[in-house]
Amino acid sequence: MDEKRIKDLLRKVKTGDVTVDEAVSRLRDLPFQDIDVACIDHHRSLRRGASEVIFGEGKEVEDILAIMDRMIAQEENILITRLSPEKAGKIKKKYRKAEYYPRSRTLTLIPYAQEPRGKGPILVVSAGTSDIPVAEEAAVTGRFMGNRWTPFMTWASRACTGCWHTGKSSRRHR
Repeated sequence: MDEKRIKDLLRKVKTGDVTVDEAVSRLRDLPFQDIDVACIDHHRSLRRGASEVIFGEGKEVEDILAIMDRMIAQEENILITRLSPEKAGKIKKKYRKAEYYPRSRTLTLIPYAQEPRGKGPILVVSAGTSDIPVAEEAAVTGRFMGNRWTPFMTWASRACTGCWHTGKSSRRHR
């Protein structure tokens, strides 16, 4: 739950649309919620501007879903990193609107509108095809954190490897 949602909740209490008890119930798990498999930081979006990120590697699908359920109950958007395609498929069965990015092995579920927070677009630079998964993870994370991004791939590595592959490199590069 971010600052905007907390202010909205307090306005609803003030207008009588939400009871004090309902508001307390919604705020009960702030800032942390221990669910045995994880201690979820629901206050992170207030302190840092974005929800906590779930590290998917090493977690069971059931544990990831339990974390997601609690985060959604607190009106948080979700980013999962290091997530295998098999786990992503199981998660998408429950959360059909989730988006999986297979190259970067990331998954996002953004049920709550995000306002851009950055000062301008970020530039994600990749020096070659082996860097694409990391570049895509950076782009997905940047977008999740409220930034616009522009993809960019340098041709430096292609030009350099191109010289070697064509056999036209100079003697000093041999």
